[in-house]
This record gives sequence, C-alpha cells and structure tokens, in this order.
Amino acid sequence: MRAVMTGRTAFDGQRTARMSDRDRGRMLGVIAGLIHRNADHLTELEVRDCGKLIAEARNDIAPAASLIESAKGLG
Repeated sequence: MRAVMTGRTAFDGQRTARMSDRDRGRMLGVIAGLIHRNADHLTELEVRDCGKLIAEARNDIAPAASLIESAKGLG
C-alpha cells in the first residue's frame, strides 16, 4: 500500500517530471540495482503471486531490470 501511495504522490506532484535527466537516470539506476539485488526474492513473489514456474519467473525479473537500465539514457 505504501508503494501505491508513494507512486500516487509522485504522479500527482509530477516530482519526476521536474527532475533533471541526470537525477532521473540515477533514480532508475537505483531501482534496477534493487531489482538485481533482490532477484531471488522477487522471483519467489512472482511464483507465489502468479503460480509461475521458478525458471519462468526468473526469466521475467532480469529483463525488467535491464529495461529500466536502458531507460536511464532516455531523457
């Protein structure tokens, strides 16, 4: 619930829209790093939430981090 409320606040306040490209890139880098560091836990959550096989869930997590990393350069 906290994540949803934080996202809503960021969206409503357009905080990220006012960020510099450099700061936004850093933020995206942090998010991608968190995904990489917590990949095992995120995989477990995906298995429990969606009923996916472990290998399938694992194959969903890494590309998500890579996609966020590639967005760092879009500004």
